[in-house]
Amino acid sequence: PLLGVVYRQLPAWYLLVSAARYLFVFGSWWLKRRGHTLYNLDDSPTRRAMAGLQMGVISVALWPLFAPPATTIAATLLMLPFIGGFVRDWLVVSGRIDPASASYRALTEPIRKVATSWVPVLLRVAVIAVAADEMAQSKLWAAGVLVLLLAVGVAGRIAAMALLVVTGLVITSSGLTPARTALLVGTVALMFTGSGALSLWQPEDAFLRWRAGE
Repeated sequence: PLLGVVYRQLPAWYLLVSAARYLFVFGSWWLKRRGHTLYNLDDSPTRRAMAGLQMGVISVALWPLFAPPATTIAATLLMLPFIGGFVRDWLVVSGRIDPASASYRALTEPIRKVATSWVPVLLRVAVIAVAADEMAQSKLWAAGVLVLLLAVGVAGRIAAMALLVVTGLVITSSGLTPARTALLVGTVALMFTGSGALSLWQPEDAFLRWRAGE
């Protein structure tokens, strides 16, 4: 990330991604030193998915094919839930929230179900509509396969990631427009949520939950 900032490929605030783990460890040490009880984190496949996405952002941002504002927008969008995850985990280890409690589950489960089932469907419809219009204007017909995969919900995260790369290339070569900004936001969101309900095949979800050695 520091190299990305020096090369002006990533925004300076993206360094929070680098600092998050160290701040978390320091905060845990500080709590323990003050005599506070530290609570164990619950298992979450989301952490691994978010960490993997950050690695992807960093490596892609260093390719000479991409440049701001595409890299700035994408990096910022992908950074926000990552930092939010660390804040949530900090509240868990410090005992401010208990993820095993009935009240926490009653609050978060409905949100999780909607966010991973039907919100992605709306995102797919929006991305498909904007991408179809963009293809017609830019004659970017190669992205048609990716749009089709999103439409039927086949490998939605991979299709969204590939469409994000294509959008970044178009922005770098032809400039940023509101439609292309919407594509960046939509594809990044789909990378996090998956393609949701009414999907034919989501092989990435099992891969994201898998841990080597288990």
